[in-house]
Amino acid sequence: EAIDAPRVDASTPLVLLDDRLPPEVIEHLERLGHQAAVVGEAFSPRSFSSPVGILRNPDTGLMASGPDCFYPTAGAGC
Repeated sequence: EAIDAPRVDASTPLVLLDDRLPPEVIEHLERLGHQAAVVGEAFSPRSFSSPVGILRNPDTGLMASGPDCFYPTAGAGC
């Protein structure tokens, strides 16, 4: 769920807000004084990071991955 959640990038003075955030959250951040730009996910250019989660079962060695659903990616292990 976390990999697919709406994103926020506050690495610059202009805060990028995922357009999937509820409007009331965006409005509240703006009322607090944040300079914000609402952006959508796109293949290019990328506005947000592209996380991938990998879980290894220590008992069986089996791996499972949770790739970012917005970009072509996959998890693999040996």
